[in-house]
Amino acid sequence: MAFMTKNQYLKTMQELKPNLYAFGKKVDNVMEFGLTRANINAVALTYEHVADRPVLRAHSDLTGGEINRFTSVHMTQDDLFKRLEMMRWLTPQHGGCVGARCVGCDGIQAVYATSYDIDKACGTHYHDNFKKWLRNVQEKDLSVAGMMTDIKGDRRCKPSQQPNPDAFVHVVERREDGIIVRGAKAHMSGAPVAHEFLVMPTENMLEPDADYAVSFALPNGTEGVTQVFEAPAGNWRWIDGGDLDKGNFKYGIHGASLVVFDNVFVPWERVFMCGEWQRSGDMVLRFADMHRFTFASCKSGHCDLVAGTCSLAAEIIGVEKVSHVKDKISEIIEMSELCYGAALASAALCQQTPCGSYMPNTLYVNLAKIQGIKSVYRAGEICAEIAGGLVCTQPTQKDFDNPTTGPMLDKYLKARGDISAKDRIKLLRFAEYLMGQGSVIPAESLLGGGTPAACRVMVKASSNVKYYRKCVQNIIDLDEFPKG
Repeated sequence: MAFMTKNQYLKTMQELKPNLYAFGKKVDNVMEFGLTRANINAVALTYEHVADRPVLRAHSDLTGGEINRFTSVHMTQDDLFKRLEMMRWLTPQHGGCVGARCVGCDGIQAVYATSYDIDKACGTHYHDNFKKWLRNVQEKDLSVAGMMTDIKGDRRCKPSQQPNPDAFVHVVERREDGIIVRGAKAHMSGAPVAHEFLVMPTENMLEPDADYAVSFALPNGTEGVTQVFEAPAGNWRWIDGGDLDKGNFKYGIHGASLVVFDNVFVPWERVFMCGEWQRSGDMVLRFADMHRFTFASCKSGHCDLVAGTCSLAAEIIGVEKVSHVKDKISEIIEMSELCYGAALASAALCQQTPCGSYMPNTLYVNLAKIQGIKSVYRAGEICAEIAGGLVCTQPTQKDFDNPTTGPMLDKYLKARGDISAKDRIKLLRFAEYLMGQGSVIPAESLLGGGTPAACRVMVKASSNVKYYRKCVQNIIDLDEFPKG
């Protein structure tokens, strides 16, 4: 069995040396910097529970034994179902983000299948390269940050036409021992605390864009790679506030960064695509399907957490038996299950790739993503309504600690007599975090893995409207109507 323990993972984080900046300063130790430590705590759960949660384990054809599911290739339909089950269980345990594992797992599926296709078509050795890299990841149980989204520059221009040629990650030199790459990846979830980076092209390339059709892996901390940490409004509280002000003080931030590659060397054994522009779209679409698949179970778990928060908030102020409050909590549950149900349908109607791995059904996985976005936003709206005005006007921990204002807050912010004002505020800060007033959750839900517009393009492409037009024409004899 190839499992890293929680303590072993934390030791690797103590030793990790990313070239990371946050709030204008160099981060020397990700274990001691509060923002990255919170993210580490969430990722650590994937190591802590692998021994007692079978759903966190999978079989590997590469090692021949059991591995952490986050490092696996989905080689059976059941693997897809287990992936959903894993994320649905895990998200309510932390309420944060484990992008340092889940996005990399999505990338693994895309690169595994596409590198195989490239080798079959072009006689290359990318798939062998990838399997050797992946076996090492599996044996050491490494966390992998998947990296797809480029800066993209002027959206009217393809990569090779950009005024800034580095708006997309690209190959600037091919050498006997490897390649040199330059560019940047944006919004990279979990990148500061991942062991490895798995880079993929961000869109379908044309022949002039061949240098931008590149996929490779690098260890975090590679020379020439610089990261700049995200800074949404809520993160300032981690610099200046106490635990009461942070919302999800154990786990709760997104933990993404801008990752800049400044003439970085990648050895050939870590290259999985280099110029095969014809297959770039396949890799992108496979990653998009997988990430939307993961998204659906994650956001379903998020909505479950919102439902629990709303239930507690209602009880604190004594409205838990009010009918419209109960109905609203039920609505959150309904939306969560619809999102998860669409993801289950995409697994039930999955497709097998030429290399033997399994991918979710494109139509239903995009529907799951669209439903997930609606669910997160609506759940946040309900959460605000039940939590009440204090979710917007609550004081800080320093106000509670102040000898003048503290007793006032203890007196006037208490609702039920058996629940302290501090516990009430602690819950409301968490509600604020979940609904997005103190976090990136709604925007991340909207944009991560593709916008609703991008999903609807895939829904339209996967539908069969032309056939149903003909059905209508045949039923009611529209002989003179255009047959197109």
